[in-house]
Amino acid sequence: MPTCLSRLFCVVLLIGLLPIPALAQFSLSPMTYQTVAERGMAGGFIQLTNEGSEVEQITLGTGAFTYAEDGYRELASSPQDLSPYIIFSPKELKIPPGQSRRVRWNARFLPSTPSGEYRCMIFAQGAPLAGQEGVRVGVIPRIGAAVYVSLGELEADPQVRLAEYRAQRVDLQVQNDGRATVRPRIDWTLEHADTEIDAGSSPAQTVIAEGRRTLHIVSEAIQHLQPGTYRLHGVLRWGEMDDRRTPFDLDFSVPTSPQTH
Repeated sequence: MPTCLSRLFCVVLLIGLLPIPALAQFSLSPMTYQTVAERGMAGGFIQLTNEGSEVEQITLGTGAFTYAEDGYRELASSPQDLSPYIIFSPKELKIPPGQSRRVRWNARFLPSTPSGEYRCMIFAQGAPLAGQEGVRVGVIPRIGAAVYVSLGELEADPQVRLAEYRAQRVDLQVQNDGRATVRPRIDWTLEHADTEIDAGSSPAQTVIAEGRRTLHIVSEAIQHLQPGTYRLHGVLRWGEMDDRRTPFDLDFSVPTSPQTH
């Protein structure tokens, strides 16, 4: 089921200390796509839209990635890389100003491919932009969409393991012991001495299959907590319709001299 997640990648090639021209304007959706392979095959569509005033020439490619504890990370290679199995139709295209094009992607696995989650970034890369006459500058805009394909019956299992107060925020360590990536939202309530201080919801963030991620909770009240012991409880909401829930209930301390790093 596709979901949206904004992430922009841009590669800048610079020769000399010269002005950089404006980036090409095109968008891609959905930014995150999760699906299950059936009979060794999976597929979907991405839509590219030219939001600029000139024709865009776009080439599609892929790359391995993961989400480490501190966030997104590109990889040179990975056993979970979907790239060897994926093809595009078409791989190169031109889009007139103000128009959109749909591109089909298909993944085909070998019968011998081990079960598990396979993932890659689908990159839509524009042609290099030329600078003013005599300016040796090239800018290559690149937008990425994360694609996750489950080969076999896989489940996510997100659990909040630890809450810690750092740099005027609460850091939640979320462990996903499942074999499928999950993007939980957080509904939380903060209490001190059985009195509610604050409550809120945090947007969905990716916790990779069999991985760990530190998610941040920030609010004006949390930024001004006084030293003491606090209780943070709530639920992780996840699943296709946010209908799966994992409760958590943790204490954390704010020291006399709060950490600022």
